Amino acid sequence: MEPIIIGVDTGNRCIKTKNTVFVAGIKTSETAPITSRDVIQWNGKYWALTNERIAYMRDKTENESYFALTLFGIVKELQNRGITPRKDVPVPIILGIGLPPSHLAGLKDRFIQYFNRGMVSFRYGNQPISIRIEDIKLFAQGYAAIIGLPPEIRKAPHAYIVDIGGYTTDVMALEHGSLDPRFCNSYDMGVIGMYNRIQSKINSATGHMPTEDMIDEILAGSSTVRANDDMKRIAAQEADEYVANMIRKLNEMSVDLMLNQGIFVGGGSARLRSRIENCPSVKDPYFADDIHANAAGYESFIRAYLRKQA
Repeated sequence: MEPIIIGVDTGNRCIKTKNTVFVAGIKTSETAPITSRDVIQWNGKYWALTNERIAYMRDKTENESYFALTLFGIVKELQNRGITPRKDVPVPIILGIGLPPSHLAGLKDRFIQYFNRGMVSFRYGNQPISIRIEDIKLFAQGYAAIIGLPPEIRKAPHAYIVDIGGYTTDVMALEHGSLDPRFCNSYDMGVIGMYNRIQSKINSATGHMPTEDMIDEILAGSSTVRANDDMKRIAAQEADEYVANMIRKLNEMSVDLMLNQGIFVGGGSARLRSRIENCPSVKDPYFADDIHANAAGYESFIRAYLRKQA
């Protein structure tokens, strides 16, 4: 069996593959949970997906949570492609993963070693499964997300990728489509901090504590969330302030999005799109708002590498 190429974007808020997405929330126990849905039995424990994301970890190799989350991502992606893994026939996997550009130098080797487990046997629900991780390819997240963009955007003479994620905002300079190594930075300015401030201020003003999903619905203008006018006003004000502070920080770092093409990627960019578009310091921003774009980009990079090796 030819190796299956699977990219997994191990985000702080969500885990994404080319075709699936789920919250980066997981709980472990020594005993089987009541339901077998979205439960993996591996490494002597039961791992169950939840809708409450785990706490931020700069180094995701600190414990086994992100490997278990990646196993879920691999299984869900295989199922989406119509591949049913079995216990007796290990599925060979080439795994594509990513890190913020400023984390690559310090965490690259540790990250690759963490995921490079070789043969892995586990149960997903009631199904015994074996996979064999044959190789790991690591990429700069954000840059991978622009692979499928129109050439006039991806290869603009002067551009910046702005990847707004859960905990970090990653910014990379591009010159005619190639990364400029002189400017690849990560800032602790992801949307999780914004959500925390919105939750805190709404709780102080109203006594209620909306979840992050509810805040997403409020910012999207959804009529399904039970939010009063005070909640909506606070959420809007904090989101406006977050965008203003982010653009101000970029300007301080000489990232001029009036003179350079801004390419905004990541779930945070999609959620804040209208506010970024209305920012007077940003001219004609382009939004690569496919939440699966990093994972798909990892796979594209791997295929290109294998073609060169053939």
